[in-house]
Amino acid sequence: MKPYYEIEKETENIIIQLLQTCKNCKLGNVSFEYYPTLKEPHGVRFHLSEFREYWELIVQQDKKQRSFRDMYKIDGDIVLKYQYSESGDLWNG
Repeated sequence: MKPYYEIEKETENIIIQLLQTCKNCKLGNVSFEYYPTLKEPHGVRFHLSEFREYWELIVQQDKKQRSFRDMYKIDGDIVLKYQYSESGDLWNG
């Protein structure tokens, strides 16, 4: 399986810089969003969370009543390692 969203090198650099900033500031998580564009009309959300032995990155897009998520693990070598993807229906409450 491959990720739903391909992370470009520039975005990967931003994620790594944010992770380093989180470590320096003792923050356990950070999120940011790319707003919709012509190339990517649905926008993309990134959420970086610290766990005991590693960091987790969730990349999420919501399209046509479905949510698509890619999960990455980042451990001591500070490299994004793709784990898996999942999708599900969006809740309309």
